[in-house]
Amino acid sequence: MTYVPAPELTCQLCGRVIKLNKDGEIVHHGFKRPHHSGFQTASCRGTHHLPYEQANDALVKEIARAETFITEQTTKLTELAATPPDTIRSERYLGTGRYDYPMLPRPEDFDPKHWGDKYGIHAANSYGYWWSRRQAELGREIDSARSIKLHLEGRLAGWKQPKV
Repeated sequence: MTYVPAPELTCQLCGRVIKLNKDGEIVHHGFKRPHHSGFQTASCRGTHHLPYEQANDALVKEIARAETFITEQTTKLTELAATPPDTIRSERYLGTGRYDYPMLPRPEDFDPKHWGDKYGIHAANSYGYWWSRRQAELGREIDSARSIKLHLEGRLAGWKQPKV
């Protein structure tokens, strides 16, 4: 029996050249097995879709998914800024790779517009610090999703219908 290598084409989402399965779909890829620890990271969502040279359905779905994520996170950020929650999760390092995540209550006189004036902008482990940090985290998640969406839209714009 002669070995025949599987054909390779491009994943719609990550743009890597990947082997195809017997159904002509992109095989499982994009994962890692960190430190041979017995588990693996998430795979590329382009897995089990037709390659970029043949279809763009995975791109369209992923762009819609990014738009939904951006909208949801923007709503969360707006709500968090306007209405600080009664409690917020903080993080405290206990040493040797261990953490504690105590919930901090919102001070009764907490004013979201002037919290830095009263409590100090960098008052470590204060409600205001973690409230502000959570807003910054949401902002970074939104920026990252916008960047990914822009990249995917560029790939979609460059897609050409296959010749039949």
